[in-house]
Amino acid sequence: HIKRPPNAFLLFRSQFSKDYHSLHPGLKFKQGRHISPAAAAIWKGMSVEQKETYREQARVIKEEHERKYPGWTCR
Repeated sequence: HIKRPPNAFLLFRSQFSKDYHSLHPGLKFKQGRHISPAAAAIWKGMSVEQKETYREQARVIKEEHERKYPGWTCR
């Protein structure tokens, strides 16, 4: 199974989660359900310039994915 490359928000959310868990090391897995809504709220409040880093990372990953799996579609 070939996974879909992550988009800009998924890259941001992944980094947000790592940062959040490093600040809250005792957080249990089920408590993590609060991370996605918090990440989404922060993402919505970010400027285009702040999001650009993640968009560029997503673009590079997508290009690598296309080179590695030419003709791949998400089905």
